[in-house]
Amino acid sequence: MNRDEILANTETLVVAGSETTASALSGASYLLTTNPRVLRKLAEEVRSFYTGEDQIDLLSSAKLPYLNAVVEEVLRMYPPAPNSLPRETPPQGDIILAERIPGRTVLACPQYAMYHSEANFRRAMQFIPERFMGDLEFQNDRRDCLQPFHVGPRNCLGKK
Repeated sequence: MNRDEILANTETLVVAGSETTASALSGASYLLTTNPRVLRKLAEEVRSFYTGEDQIDLLSSAKLPYLNAVVEEVLRMYPPAPNSLPRETPPQGDIILAERIPGRTVLACPQYAMYHSEANFRRAMQFIPERFMGDLEFQNDRRDCLQPFHVGPRNCLGKK
């Protein structure tokens, strides 16, 4: 890579390696310990599914619906990269939300603001994993906007 290419990729490299896992786990610890109902329900699911810690792996944990809903809700409430993840429009420009955007325009939306907006999530300031389990109260949530690891060609390879 030449110097310009390195500089162009610096932000992505810094964000990708900036303790996102530790940040997410800190957020999960805080949210679970301050929401005992959720912690009890999660503990019950995990303890009823596994009989020993040697059974816990990526494939088996994917079968735990409440665990996965908790992870999604943690990422919404406490995104590991809460700032924006910028993208640039192509040189010819693009149409975004019915608006013509000039070429090479850098666009971004801060994740924290997007995930805590009542326009996207009902009861947005509350930690409610059930919103990711088909609860009818949250049927109009914009779950598609939850992209804590980016989208497209810059989507995180290790997100799962």
